Amino acid sequence: MKKLALYSNILKDPDLIVTYQLLDKLRVAGFEVLLTGDCVGADRYASTHIANLPDDIDVVIVLGGDGTILKVARAISHKDVAILGVNLGKKGFVSTAEKDALDDVVRSLVEDDYDVQEEMVLCVKLGSSVHYAVNDVVVGRSDSFDMVPTDVYVDDKYYYTYDADGVIVSTPTGSTAYSLSAGGPIITPGAKCMSIIGICQHSLYNRALVVNDENTIVLRPKGPNAKLYVDGELVKVLDTFDKVIVSKADRTVKFVRFKEYNFYNKLMTKLSSTTY
Repeated sequence: MKKLALYSNILKDPDLIVTYQLLDKLRVAGFEVLLTGDCVGADRYASTHIANLPDDIDVVIVLGGDGTILKVARAISHKDVAILGVNLGKKGFVSTAEKDALDDVVRSLVEDDYDVQEEMVLCVKLGSSVHYAVNDVVVGRSDSFDMVPTDVYVDDKYYYTYDADGVIVSTPTGSTAYSLSAGGPIITPGAKCMSIIGICQHSLYNRALVVNDENTIVLRPKGPNAKLYVDGELVKVLDTFDKVIVSKADRTVKFVRFKEYNFYNKLMTKLSSTTY
């Protein structure tokens, strides 16, 4: 029997109603579940913080939106564990199931009826600090309304200077997130590439560049009004000509996918939804 952990975002499930529904179903099915996230300390269940997740956990079930799933993915990307996201948010691009499909979640786990899809992670270096991104890396403007001119290099070759509100480097997973709203391409899961796109580019030229995942991208802001964001979280206020180095990490993130998973069907369903 697989060893499971369950991470719940209390902002998406305020009374832990969905959380306990799923826990009860998993317990009836014979699973032992380790709780983590906002349900740490819940009665009747062993719990731990995500940073202390044991190495013998096979699947982490995440209840929340895409942001919650990405947060967990970053925290455990160094471990050999798959993530099964149950969407309690609006978009749910990286989720495995919706909250009305809890029975399907349990059945798939019991019958081992699912695939594991591996997706790339970005390694972000700034000086001596190293960070990891599942979705994207952004050099964006600070609190001022000034643009952030940013030089972009690919494998030490100068490509372009974006006079824009910022620059996004995205994984295929992140292509349906911030990059999409900035006009970037939608990239199918598993593609071995990264995309570069400007945010509100002050130019008629605003085409995304898609590069090989073996390339190294360098972002260098030409002014003082820039910040570095990794998966939407502020990392540092940058100095002029700070060098942000982005490359494929030596780790991946693993997502549970049901056998009938259809990325293209999910894509069109989500994009045509009024809740996007």
